[in-house]
Amino acid sequence: MKKLLCLMLQLLVLLPFAAVLLPQTMSAEELGEDVVEFVLHKRMIRDIDYNDQFEFHENDGLAISEEAGKTADIISQTVPLNGATFAVYDMTDYYHDKKAAENMTSKEFVQQIAETSRNNIRQLITEERLAQVGESVTTGKDTVGGLGDGIARIQVPKKNQDRDAVYLIFEESIDPEIGLNVDIDQTAIPIAAVLPIYHPTEPTEELQEIHIYPKNVGYLRDPYFFKYGRQRGTTEKGRPLEGAVFALYQIIEGEKYYLDMAPANDLKNQWIKPANNDPLNDKNVSKFISDKDGLVTTGQRFLPSGTYYFEELKSVEGYEMDEASKQIEVIVPESWVDAEGQPQYVMVNGQKMAELESGKVPASAYESATPRVYNETIKETTDKPKEPSGPSNPNQPVKGSVFPQTNEARTLISLLGILLLLGAVLLIKKERGEKNE
Repeated sequence: MKKLLCLMLQLLVLLPFAAVLLPQTMSAEELGEDVVEFVLHKRMIRDIDYNDQFEFHENDGLAISEEAGKTADIISQTVPLNGATFAVYDMTDYYHDKKAAENMTSKEFVQQIAETSRNNIRQLITEERLAQVGESVTTGKDTVGGLGDGIARIQVPKKNQDRDAVYLIFEESIDPEIGLNVDIDQTAIPIAAVLPIYHPTEPTEELQEIHIYPKNVGYLRDPYFFKYGRQRGTTEKGRPLEGAVFALYQIIEGEKYYLDMAPANDLKNQWIKPANNDPLNDKNVSKFISDKDGLVTTGQRFLPSGTYYFEELKSVEGYEMDEASKQIEVIVPESWVDAEGQPQYVMVNGQKMAELESGKVPASAYESATPRVYNETIKETTDKPKEPSGPSNPNQPVKGSVFPQTNEARTLISLLGILLLLGAVLLIKKERGEKNE
């Protein structure tokens, strides 16, 4: 009985801690006074758009309003990213030891952690034996506050014993199933949160719901090419073809999967099998149509590294759609440059593709019309009928006319003579028969 009573008392002591450590789904209003909630808004920006002009967002604990998001680069120039996994570690002891040893402010500590490489952070977690708080969380659609995609929530205690708690928020990984090349080592900045965090305009108000906007940089490319037509069997440059229809597919486990009709600028592509194996008439398959310059673009449908194929679904009248036009290869390299720092180009139909400039096809590509893909004129299956020629002798009647030629006339006269002779014989016989009677 005493053992059972001791066990029950131990469970009662551990229950409050278990409630904190287990994943929570409470709203901010339901949080206890001793608990705060980190709300992570995971954002992603395309690497070519991430430059010195990108305005850094300083996390102040507040959610960015819809109105402010129209001009804030962290919202207007990025997209939410699902599939990012975060772990939270208690670093209260480490913070106080570091602060005392180096006489630094909390702001300086936060900055120092942000500037520490991910490898060194991993080493710090191991060497300092930082304890993970709760389970790792993965960003996804917010089911608590209706904040959309790219959201993860985790609740933590405000205090570590009698001291204000300090936490390390560390991005562990990106789900490979999202189909994106994400630079996690260089741009996934470690975040230190020193509690309490106060409302930026209400210095005495402690925030119970703390919004943080971590970001990643994604490597993506958007291929294009020029569709031209030329006479069959020639090597002429030809002319641009307007109105040819294409779809984009990739081979997955030996089968074709086509890019679906997701909104432009959606960094996560979906690949589908067309209804009735008919991509042209499946409204869910994205279509790309050549313009007056023959240009075919993906319309800012960005692609990670890999091999893809444009398939011509409908050609321009008078031009043949052969097998080669149904498998125009697109190779997106793994990075912008190789190990030696040399540029790595997207290859379309075996030709180098000049990278877009400010999201537009460069003038040099228009001038050279490259990469270029040809359709040839339709092969004629029958010879044209020859025009009837006149007779070599102008006085000779043309064959097939209403006037008989010489041989034909002789034949007709002979037949007429035979008929007359037979008629005469019959008349003579008839007269003799009448006389005998």
